[in-house]
Amino acid sequence: MTPARRRWNRPPLSKDAIVSASLELVDAEGLGALTMRRVADELDVAPMSLYRHVKDRQALLVGMLDAVALAVRPVPRGSSPRGEIGEILRSLHDTFRTHPWVIGVLANDGLASEHIMPLIDQALGCLLRAGLPEKEAARGWGILFHHLVGETLFTHRTGPTYAQTLIRSMDLTQMPSLARLAQSEPRPHSDAVEDSLDLLLDCVLPHEGERPPRGI
Repeated sequence: MTPARRRWNRPPLSKDAIVSASLELVDAEGLGALTMRRVADELDVAPMSLYRHVKDRQALLVGMLDAVALAVRPVPRGSSPRGEIGEILRSLHDTFRTHPWVIGVLANDGLASEHIMPLIDQALGCLLRAGLPEKEAARGWGILFHHLVGETLFTHRTGPTYAQTLIRSMDLTQMPSLARLAQSEPRPHSDAVEDSLDLLLDCVLPHEGERPPRGI
């Protein structure tokens, strides 16, 4: 089929098509691959034609965040604030593991999607229902969210990190704590995530019959 014939049969260009192609590109190759020219090549269109649907790269990133946010697994409201916010954190964790580039856009570009705000509101509601005052609820959510971000940054990669390899090659006789941990059996990643979330929730949420924790 000739190029002219391919263009004739191609569906009309749209913002949704541009966002979809961009998501596929970035999920496969990382955020560094995202340029307007590269997206245009993926869609077999002229780069300037993209600007009729997205203002610039920042607008494209917001559109991508919107698409990811709309696909986040919803969490039904439950009677247990701890159980509900735990499911919210797991849902966000699944999203970050699928699209780790999102963290870079949130942190480095300072962008966000309006479509994730209802889930954030739901999470804050859980903390308030658990008995935390407004200021502690906001700080508690920050602790939980930042843990998810850090966990994704350090563990979405495959294979041991340089630090892990370094520790295994060192003489740890003068570092007993590291030696003890290095000799322990590593836990499956999914179990480690659950353990860390449980530990954080124990720290952030007030225990039944106790006053909310201070200074978190």
